[in-house]
Amino acid sequence: MPREPISFGVFIRPGGLHLRRIVFISHANPQDNDFTRWLGMQLGNAGYEIWSDVIKLIGGELFWDDIEDAIRNHSAKVVVAVSKSAIGKAGVLDEIAVAIGVERSQKIANFVVPLRLDDIDFNDFRANLTRKNVIDFSGGWTLSVVRDDVCYIGLVFKKMDANADGKNACCGAQMFLGSGDGVVFKGVVGPWYSPTTTEFHISEAKAREVAAMVVGAYKAKHGRPPKELFIHAKHRFSDEEWRGFSSAVGPDTKLVGVRIQSSKDIKLFRLGKSPVLRGAAYRYTTRIGYLWTLGFIPSLQTYPGREAPNPLMVEVTRGDADLLQVMNDVLALTKLNFNACIYGDGLPVTLRFADDVGEILTAAPLEDLPPLPFKHYI
Repeated sequence: MPREPISFGVFIRPGGLHLRRIVFISHANPQDNDFTRWLGMQLGNAGYEIWSDVIKLIGGELFWDDIEDAIRNHSAKVVVAVSKSAIGKAGVLDEIAVAIGVERSQKIANFVVPLRLDDIDFNDFRANLTRKNVIDFSGGWTLSVVRDDVCYIGLVFKKMDANADGKNACCGAQMFLGSGDGVVFKGVVGPWYSPTTTEFHISEAKAREVAAMVVGAYKAKHGRPPKELFIHAKHRFSDEEWRGFSSAVGPDTKLVGVRIQSSKDIKLFRLGKSPVLRGAAYRYTTRIGYLWTLGFIPSLQTYPGREAPNPLMVEVTRGDADLLQVMNDVLALTKLNFNACIYGDGLPVTLRFADDVGEILTAAPLEDLPPLPFKHYI
């Protein structure tokens, strides 16, 4: 790991003829494509213009097709994703050679930034990379704190405008896995909204259908059902709904219902100028807690907000689970927002992304829409 953070800056070539403003990602295609897309979106969200052969250009206008020209004349940094697959790729080796040549001839410090993606031995690194600080991603680049064999469902509702009684709503579900993979399931339209209680609830049959689709998708990917299945929603589940969910889950899967809502019931203040720490939690009862998913972030030395942050109220409404573990999971899931790659979002991705997808589901025809991966909605 480098002793000091690497800065992805903007550089002017000697003479001021060209502005170097992109971060070029060199990697093994197709073996390391998933990592490259993830890294590109993270850097793109931070404001950098990104180029790679799988995402082309993020944050700017594509005006070249030649990789060598991109490295020689337009790149501020060249990030090399080093893996067992990449080290034998002729294209990657050529890109490293060009980038090292630019670094030396143009005298650009830290122009080449190597990343270690797997357990490749450092002795197998190319000689022109061994003297550099290597950023180690071999421990995993997805959420390490999200547990194995655990599946999360985000359940959201969107009211439909085109109905007379005001009861019709679209129910959408999203399955999220710790690996970062996920599937969006089609919206089910029905009289799920009650104007009297202002709550949304689906029927037992539809709840069974949603849970069966999720468990089926998980089995198709992993060859076994999940050990734990958490359903995140903004409302409490009715007895009818829970019977439906439970009937679709086998005895090998622990089913837990969690209600997550923004709350103004409690305020927490710190001495000094900084607000409450992001990740602070207060256990009100064994099943209800308050979690500050917005707040001061020590690693960034800032709070990305203007007002005193409000917590999320996290409640285990159905099933049994350790409340602190549930809140840890929710906090981890706020580190990802697949629709905008927002770090430290106020809501977990299970609800934030599903809520955004709901806008799409209600704006487009719903007939015969198959379960689709996240990328179809981003």
